[in-house]
Amino acid sequence: MTPRPGNGSDAAPSNGTAAARPNESEVVALDVTRVRTCGDRCRRVTANVTNTGTETIRNVTAETRIYAGDGRIWTRDHRFGNRSANASAERTARTELSLGERFRVVRNDGRVRIETTVRWTGGTATFTERRHVLD
Repeated sequence: MTPRPGNGSDAAPSNGTAAARPNESEVVALDVTRVRTCGDRCRRVTANVTNTGTETIRNVTAETRIYAGDGRIWTRDHRFGNRSANASAERTARTELSLGERFRVVRNDGRVRIETTVRWTGGTATFTERRHVLD
């Protein structure tokens, strides 16, 4: 996962890593292209899923979960359909936390763990990133 600041982004460089079954992380790439603030407890995150393999992958979905400490504070699913070799699809998600969820982030020193699991027929790849989101 390699966020690229720009276009009004407040994204910081990522220390994300890919954790997947052997060679399956080579089939898909997840790229955060933009993070925009839409309020004190809100962010709009745009990301691309790319088939980096040589064959079409089918029934592609992505589930993103955000954790503060050990507790999940947000989740969202996206469908990408079938992706031919080298094809990308972009999605934007709005994350808005309740006051209680924001407080959990504050208690966790402003840090969250973001996990995105990309699934397709015959494969899975999970991408994990830790990010400081509060000043």
